[in-house]
Amino acid sequence: MPDIMRKNTLHITLLFLLAIALPCHAEIIRGDNGENVNWTFNTNTGEFSLFGSGTKWESDSTQSLPWYDYLGEIRNIHIASDVSYIGAWAFAGCVKLTTFTLPSSVKRVGTGILYNTGGINEPVYNDSIFLYLPTNYSGPYVLPEGPRCIAGGAFFGCSELTTVKIPDTYTEIGEYAFSNCKKMMTITIKGNVKEIAAGTFDECSSLKAPKLPDSITRIGENAFSGCVSFTSFVIPNGTEEIGEKAFALCAKLSSVRFPSSIQKICAHAFVYCDELHSVNIPNTSCKLERSSFPYHCTVTYK
Repeated sequence: MPDIMRKNTLHITLLFLLAIALPCHAEIIRGDNGENVNWTFNTNTGEFSLFGSGTKWESDSTQSLPWYDYLGEIRNIHIASDVSYIGAWAFAGCVKLTTFTLPSSVKRVGTGILYNTGGINEPVYNDSIFLYLPTNYSGPYVLPEGPRCIAGGAFFGCSELTTVKIPDTYTEIGEYAFSNCKKMMTITIKGNVKEIAAGTFDECSSLKAPKLPDSITRIGENAFSGCVSFTSFVIPNGTEEIGEKAFALCAKLSSVRFPSSIQKICAHAFVYCDELHSVNIPNTSCKLERSSFPYHCTVTYK
């Protein structure tokens, strides 16, 4: 080999070894919400931090997040102990995320905080909120005692989850909390829950009709839509309102028992319930909105 080629080869090799030996220069991206909540992202380590003397970061959608461009690169998330609220979809789409710790200071969260994230393999919760169960979880699950709230979307897409038990410490279940849990057959709710929120059990196609506690006052929009295994359902005593499309597409549902407390059944609440041919409402003052029941369903009052 000519000397010049040998020297060039040696020079290139030394440059390569030097390059891999030295750490890459990390760029620290920073931002704030103008209300004393700040964030940083380290482009080298993938470390994201949310901190400050403020209490929250609110967002309407993932796209509106100021760190949207970095979601796919975030590996670890640190929430400081002075943050008390995290807005909806804050870290949805962090497909490389492996570490997330929820400090006890966080008392409220929006929907879908960890929707469509990556390699978190353990449940995430603190003493107030159950935030997330990994979507690859398989089998029955008993929620930990202590928290009072199941976050919106906490179990979304846990397609191998089979049964769930909710202890009596829980008083709130967020929107779409169990949506698309395709193999979940039973759920036991022991807590003093006031509402089945919008989409809570949407598309839970294997779910058998649960016995809801009498503390329930409202069943929200799309709460049980697409629960095609329902054949009968007992609306709990104390329930006053059934939201729009709450039982839509429950194609096998043939029997529904309403309590005397029922005040309002919203539009299309039982749309596409093909087997529901008659219902009795024990409250003559109950308001029925447009197409509350299928056109073939006979409604009587007693």
